[in-house]
Amino acid sequence: MIKDLSFQSWLVERLIKENYQPEHTGILKVRPNPTQIVEIQRRVVEKFPEMKPLPGDKLHVTMLHQQLAKPLKGAAFPPLQTDITFDPNHVYMVEREEKKSVFAVVNEQEAIKEYMNSIAQMGVQIEPNRTYHVTVANLTGNVADSVGHSEENPITNGAQQVSLD
Repeated sequence: MIKDLSFQSWLVERLIKENYQPEHTGILKVRPNPTQIVEIQRRVVEKFPEMKPLPGDKLHVTMLHQQLAKPLKGAAFPPLQTDITFDPNHVYMVEREEKKSVFAVVNEQEAIKEYMNSIAQMGVQIEPNRTYHVTVANLTGNVADSVGHSEENPITNGAQQVSLD
């Protein structure tokens, strides 16, 4: 247990800033706090043993896909001014060809959409109908084996809601 509260406060603040700071890596993405994701992953694997959790360092919410994010390369982005949380009752499975993935939908859809509207002021096209989500598991645990979501809304494009109870 950490006894130095100033260090503990610094660490929590740093983790929050790191997790909610959008970054450009080809796509525009933000890394969620993994605490809730780990619990969702545990429940997914318990219910669907064929699924393998994605590593924590690979978890991210795509805010803007690669084609639209290109003009933002090198830009500085303000941190999101909201938490990113997930409801274990808002989890979906999608299957295409030989791939299968499970993703959790971000609760703060409207806050992220407002943030993306501010990013649009940088002169880029955004995806106003995107459903922000994080892929938590797939058949191999390798992020490259996840079902790609080139469309804005994977929920209306073949994903099925799953119960983790």
